Amino acid sequence: MPPDDPNQLRAGATADGRKLILFGLLCVVAVAGVVAFAIHDQYQRRQRAVAAAPPGPAGTNLLPDLRRQPGLMFRNTALGPAYGQLALARLDDPDGFRLPTGLPCERVYGNGRTGLCLQSVREAFPIFQAVSFNANFQAVHVFKLAGEPSRTRISPDGRFAAATVFIAGHGYSGVGFSTRTAIFDLVSGKPLTDDLENFSVIKDGEPFHNADFNFWGVTFDGDNDHFYATLASGGINYLVAGSLTNRQLRVLRPGVECPSLSPDGRQIAFKSRVTSAAGPHWQLHVWNLKTATKTTVNESRSVDDQAEWLDSDHLLYGLPRNISGSATWDIWMARADGTGIPSLFVHDAASPCVVRNGMAASAEELSASNVVAAPAATPAPAAGAEMAAATPGLLLNESYRLSGDGTALGIDLVTGALTNAAAGNLVVQCWTENLGKKSGQRFNWHCRLTLPGGGLLATDEKILALAPDHGYAPAVEITSTADQADWQNEAVLPLYYQLPDGRYGWMNFSMRLGALNYCLINARLNPTGSRNLKPATSDQLNLPPAAGTTRDIPSFQ
Repeated sequence: MPPDDPNQLRAGATADGRKLILFGLLCVVAVAGVVAFAIHDQYQRRQRAVAAAPPGPAGTNLLPDLRRQPGLMFRNTALGPAYGQLALARLDDPDGFRLPTGLPCERVYGNGRTGLCLQSVREAFPIFQAVSFNANFQAVHVFKLAGEPSRTRISPDGRFAAATVFIAGHGYSGVGFSTRTAIFDLVSGKPLTDDLENFSVIKDGEPFHNADFNFWGVTFDGDNDHFYATLASGGINYLVAGSLTNRQLRVLRPGVECPSLSPDGRQIAFKSRVTSAAGPHWQLHVWNLKTATKTTVNESRSVDDQAEWLDSDHLLYGLPRNISGSATWDIWMARADGTGIPSLFVHDAASPCVVRNGMAASAEELSASNVVAAPAATPAPAAGAEMAAATPGLLLNESYRLSGDGTALGIDLVTGALTNAAAGNLVVQCWTENLGKKSGQRFNWHCRLTLPGGGLLATDEKILALAPDHGYAPAVEITSTADQADWQNEAVLPLYYQLPDGRYGWMNFSMRLGALNYCLINARLNPTGSRNLKPATSDQLNLPPAAGTTRDIPSFQ
């Protein structure tokens, strides 16, 4: 019989309700688990496919094919050892085989012969830098950046590069963010200007200047002098046109962010901010420079990126993967005329850069500014053996932190590992008198490079062929005093070197001193003992090893 007590009735009903709620929750969890498993399984299969691409030496037989035809450079965002590295793919099969280069990049742009890679060295005190690279994807120049990397582009001829960083804030959606855009000369290795605010601005025929100026998103014209960019002032984002030669900018129209000039120079893709209840939203548009008409790209998602032109009809852009907690991005493609539906172009990738004319380089470009390291020692060659048979070489490409009190830093030129100051290792010592100095103030500094038991020889040669057989000294010293007219807190020093066992090599030693002291070493060593340092063929591509490792690269002649 049912209970007569109302309290017992309520207690029974409550218990039944709890059971129903618990059952419902279990169903929800089960369904969520199935969905999560499906997503995870799809993600894992994609990761295995990316990992299956032949890495390193096993894939080098595909390098000549990659270089001789149009290609795609991008930042690899597939989780794994190559995460964040500049990667290469064929343009006609962009989502197929990819080759990581070992060069870590937050943003990247290039033309197949040279390029710029924006890097964040995440340590106790982050280091932000831009590294220019050559046709071998080896570092050539290192430029200090004033903040977190955001955008980069290079001129079509590869002479100039633009880099935008955040001085304050971490994105364009924040309130009070501040940017700085520098232009670098990739030939001389010097900044053309460290801030576009140094250029004059004309608006409506009159000089225009405000304290709140922010520049970002440079895109270069085909003449390698003129360019477009975004100027923000008074809450308005303007499209500006500039000239490197005249150091002047002209305001064209409002409502434009991150312009990107089409290959034919007739259209500019850009994003504009749209207010929505969900927060900041960026819509892609295309501006026709001839007809002065605007077309909205058929992409409903927010695109906070500087679009890249695949051709004169299609745009490429990066979007974060819509999986909670994912650190990866994908590259999407959309039509520039506002029709069609966006499609996935490359999985696990960001910062696309189309190399339309292929990535092949001349023999001279391939032999210039390379970087190599070596395996176990071999006996010195007999006289006249400089042109020995082709022999494998190795690469070294590493950066290191330096002290400013003269503490010796030992570097193994074979492996790149830090070691003691024993014979056969490069020893770097620096003394800096910058205690109490503010940023930008000059200070005295002195650095010494020593190769115990071997020798160093400074050189201004850019095309490497045959290392000298004499003239080496145990140490090379660099000094700069605060009263020098040409004072700098950085130096680039090309050097030939000879190890105690008689092997010859070449290195490009670059460093920067200040609140943080660090150096970058690119080193090439012929393991046979021959003085010949030139690669055997021009169609072989030298790729840097992962940090702290060495591996075989193309043979020497």
